[in-house]
Amino acid sequence: MDETLRSSRGGGSPVPRFEDIRRRLLSGALCAIFAEHIWPMDHVYFVLFYISLRIRRSKEAIVLLAALIFGDHLLDPREMECLITVSALAVGYVVTLTTLRVSAIACSILLRWRSLHIALTAVTGFNIITWRLPPSVSLRLQEMQGRCLIWCLNLAFRGWVRSSEITFPSWFFRLFAAFKQWTLRLSGVPPMEQLPDFEYGDVHMNGPHQIRLLRLQRRVPFREIEAQLVAADMDHPGTYDCISYVWGPETELTDAIRLNNKRFRVRANVHQILSRQASYWRSKSIWIDGICVNQGDKADKTSQVCLMTDIYARATRVFLCLGNPPNASLGVLVLYWMRLMRRYTQSGTHLRYMSQFRALKRDVDVLDVAWQEFASLFHHTWFQRVWIVQELALARSAIVSYGRCWFSWDLFVDDMVAAALGGFSMVDPDKLGSYKYPSAARNALRLRALRELLRLGSAPPLSEALVALGAWRAGLPRDKLFALFGLTDDAESLKTFIDYEKGDQEILCDIAGYFAKKQDPLLDVLYFAGVGWGETARNPNLNGLPSWAPDWTTPRIPASLADRNPSNKSTHYSSTVQQPPQLTLVGESLVLKSQGILLDTLEHAGPATDFHFGDEQANKVLNAAVPWLETYESFCRSWAPDPYHNGDARSNAISKMLVGDRTDLSRPAPLEYNNNLEHLKALFRAAGAVARAYPGKGASTSDWQKERLEDDHPIIKSWDQELGKVMDAPWIFGNPSFPRRVYATAKGYLVGAPSGSAPGDIVVAIFGARVPFVLRPILLEEARRQAPSCQLISDEVYTQVKSEGYEFVYSLVGECYVHGMMDGEGLKPGDDGDSFLIV
Repeated sequence: MDETLRSSRGGGSPVPRFEDIRRRLLSGALCAIFAEHIWPMDHVYFVLFYISLRIRRSKEAIVLLAALIFGDHLLDPREMECLITVSALAVGYVVTLTTLRVSAIACSILLRWRSLHIALTAVTGFNIITWRLPPSVSLRLQEMQGRCLIWCLNLAFRGWVRSSEITFPSWFFRLFAAFKQWTLRLSGVPPMEQLPDFEYGDVHMNGPHQIRLLRLQRRVPFREIEAQLVAADMDHPGTYDCISYVWGPETELTDAIRLNNKRFRVRANVHQILSRQASYWRSKSIWIDGICVNQGDKADKTSQVCLMTDIYARATRVFLCLGNPPNASLGVLVLYWMRLMRRYTQSGTHLRYMSQFRALKRDVDVLDVAWQEFASLFHHTWFQRVWIVQELALARSAIVSYGRCWFSWDLFVDDMVAAALGGFSMVDPDKLGSYKYPSAARNALRLRALRELLRLGSAPPLSEALVALGAWRAGLPRDKLFALFGLTDDAESLKTFIDYEKGDQEILCDIAGYFAKKQDPLLDVLYFAGVGWGETARNPNLNGLPSWAPDWTTPRIPASLADRNPSNKSTHYSSTVQQPPQLTLVGESLVLKSQGILLDTLEHAGPATDFHFGDEQANKVLNAAVPWLETYESFCRSWAPDPYHNGDARSNAISKMLVGDRTDLSRPAPLEYNNNLEHLKALFRAAGAVARAYPGKGASTSDWQKERLEDDHPIIKSWDQELGKVMDAPWIFGNPSFPRRVYATAKGYLVGAPSGSAPGDIVVAIFGARVPFVLRPILLEEARRQAPSCQLISDEVYTQVKSEGYEFVYSLVGECYVHGMMDGEGLKPGDDGDSFLIV
């Protein structure tokens, strides 16, 4: 392929022989086949590859061609030979490449309808090159692609496209495996099955400040991935990239790579990532936790996790690998289309394209598949993985890898937000399956905000990070803590708590002691603690965890009454904020001594809420809401006085109790909320009528919207009228992670307390707190017998508290809302309060 053609010298023919031209044509064809194998459907590298084949002769040929066209230069025999041979190579290269791609497009259209976008990508090349171009050029190319997409889909897919898959017979894979083994035998490389297993002891680590880097060797066609695992000093690690990915549910190591000339088994998704990262032209270094950390050695995991903030902060790039599902490129096309719509939204011409797309999507089945794939991207488990917070927030440069496309993280977030705000409104919700409520856009915005915060050098405290990311998940429960330590304002001291030799309960106790000694964030932590929230907020297996220590390992949606709407302080409660907090640990134990005022005792329990708003089962909410509201009203009327303690009419107090007597903008709630209870019952009855009129559809599908526009149905009209009357402040009941129910106290106060509260529990206003707490009395002797090892009341502590006259200790049930007693009404001048020992 690289052999130089013989030329006609001295007195020879002014042109090369026919055999030389044919050889040159064949050489160009072979180069095209090789280039298409490495860079399928690419429009940049194949040009660079051709130029690199004959860079000297290509330059010479261009100069000669320019002289021939624009000047009067006559070519001598050698110059004519150069021009013809280079042209022959170019013709063989371009014709073969064009033939291969046209054939691929034809096969794609004939055998796999949902891959028409591959043909469009091959023709335009926008999916490959837009992320490398300036934004103005990219937007112009995306505009052209959007026009081509709409035109092609209207032309080719109206009414008769059906999704299908390319399937290969089993003999095809057996033949490929045999061919692969044959090439390995020819090269003298031993088969993978004959290699010994890799051991981490082969890579010597000199000190705790060293890491392992995976050096991927140059790829060889039909060969397994080859790599070297080497030790590197964290102070001078060299150039490397980091990989951020999801391990996935599978636990079997189904694939293998050649690591230090030995066999190393990896997960299928890791093997796929390495295949995409390895280059045919050069070796490169990467860091990926599945290989660079010895997952079977807890001591090694501890030391390497302590260095992860430095590892990701010093990486050249971080690749966010979201996988390669079968229809990934369809979802990416919709993402590009949404980018085009965002561009036209600014220019005011997007409505024309939006109407074309709406008309088109009714007839094109492939778009349903594309939207489902696009929606699945919004629910990718990567966006719920807590480790990505550190991996992305510290990255110098972040690149998203999804399917066969790479694009910038910042541009990706803009696209996702635009789609979440308007893109899903263009799709029939029934065709999105379980992907009706996108959540990734919200998490992506949080990641962007945190990344900008860290760039400005303003790291959040641990308490804020744990609350903000409470709903994120990790494979190991303790990783929800370890993943955030390096991002906080006290990262160095918190890293000392990273220890995989300890259990989850011991780690949580260490963090509880850390908060107790710092004092400042302790009250903010107590709002999310308590044994009364149930399994949704606290793992029942952690029976040795103090009741005042939150379970940060359980994924949950933060819903503290004290922490809601932190930016608007006018809506905050102020139960005892006038008093300075007095919280200390008793000796070296985890018994918390607090100062506060006893407000009342719970005496009657109201109806439990077995539903929550946001539940995807809308019929469940509609069927349960009205009976619960009626039972709630009846319970409150039975135990609350009229007028209520604060002077309001009892009916008004019952209505305002639902929203905690506040809105997102003001407190107390406006007068319009006095009749909110009746409006809510009327609204749910009207919504139930809608659901019964359109069974299986609910009140948000296009079917009843169409009838509303055509017939102005009275059911819909009634539902619409009631919707306008209801106030939209959030309820304090019905939260899935922190469920509450209504209680009545001995003095007739209405209380919104954790659903695990019980009659006999006391309501206490702890000094310095915004909201009261429910505590459960326990005899000191009984607590000593039952106290687990983590909060063991030692003989020394027992003797100390007994000598001070304590007969009871208390278990923290959780924060609560007491209607009419949220602004210090229980405080008396000169009252120093009582001491409560919380275990």
